[in-house]
Amino acid sequence: MRKLTFLLGEAGGKTSANPKDGPLWFGSGEAIRLDWPLQVNDSELDFTAPFRQVRWMQDLLKPMSLPVGAVTSGQHERALQYIQVLHSFADRDIQGLIIPYGIMPLHVSKLLPLLGWYTGMLKSFHLKFTKAQLTINMT
Repeated sequence: MRKLTFLLGEAGGKTSANPKDGPLWFGSGEAIRLDWPLQVNDSELDFTAPFRQVRWMQDLLKPMSLPVGAVTSGQHERALQYIQVLHSFADRDIQGLIIPYGIMPLHVSKLLPLLGWYTGMLKSFHLKFTKAQLTINMT
């Protein structure tokens, strides 16, 4: 079940108090929420891995390298260069380089196709990302 939750990611909507908002499992006769923020890391699954691998905002997480085979053939070095730039943004002096909340560095757009993203979906992804970042939670 935890592997399925890991694969689903945050598919299904935002986390909220509404049990219908987000991925659910009904196999035990009751609804069990599978939202990533509700999961706990263990030795097998690290639910912070995607954020640690491609982080550019300052946080308490330690950077993490990409797993072997995550990048399309022959593009590993280029992907590592993009990731290194993103990690340097996260470790920057925030007084010297301000990245407004909701802004996605260009290096993310360059990295995603190397991870197998269809380039035709990048504009839609940017729009959804910005919309999610700018959404104000009134609860």
